[in-house]
Amino acid sequence: MLEYLAGIVCDLEGPAVALRLSRRANRLWKTSGNPEAVAVSEAVLAVRLLDAGHAKEALRQSAGARVAMLSLGQGSFLKHMTCIGKEFLVAGHVAEAEAWLGLALETLAGAERSGALALLSRAMELQGRIPEALACQQESCKTCHLHGEAIEMAKAMIRLARLHFHLNQKWQAGSLCLEAIRILEPRGYKEDVATAGKVLRLCKGSRLRERGH
Repeated sequence: MLEYLAGIVCDLEGPAVALRLSRRANRLWKTSGNPEAVAVSEAVLAVRLLDAGHAKEALRQSAGARVAMLSLGQGSFLKHMTCIGKEFLVAGHVAEAEAWLGLALETLAGAERSGALALLSRAMELQGRIPEALACQQESCKTCHLHGEAIEMAKAMIRLARLHFHLNQKWQAGSLCLEAIRILEPRGYKEDVATAGKVLRLCKGSRLRERGH
C-alpha cells in the first residue's frame, strides 16, 4: 500500500513526499522475506531518488537493484527493466538507461522488444554513437514489421529516417519518410506525419543546397 500511495502522492504532493513513502515501503519489504518484492522495491526506490533530485544515490541504488534482479533471474522483471531504463533516459543518465534496456532486451519479444530497442537507440544517439543507434532502430522497425504492427513500424521509420539524415544518408531518410507518411496519413496520425514531413523537407533542402554548390 505504501508503494501504491507513493505513486499517487508523487503527482499530488511532489517527489520528496513520495520518496519518504518508498523508503518506508522498502524497509518493510526487506522484513517480508520475499526477494522478488524486495528487488522491485529497490528499483522503484532508485526512480524515486532520481525524481527527488538525488542523482548519485539513485545511480548507486539502481546498480544494486539491477544486481538483485539478475541474481533472481531477470524473466520476472522485464517490464520493470524497460520502465526504469526509460526513467533514467529521460533524466539524462544514458549509460544507466542503456544498462537496464540491454538487460531487458536479452529476453523481450514482440511490441515490447520494439519499444525497448527504440529507447536503446535513443540512448546510443545521445552518446553520439549514431551508427549503433541506427542499427538498433533498424531492428526496432524489423520487429514491428514481423509482428504486423504497421502503425508502430511507421513511427519507428521516422526515427530511423532522422538517424539516416544525421549520417548524411538523405535518400534513405527521404524514402523512409515518404513510406511513413503513406501509412500514417490516411489513419489520421497528423503529428507523426508532420514530423516525417519536416525531416523530408530537410532532406530535400540539403540536396538543393548541394546542387547549388
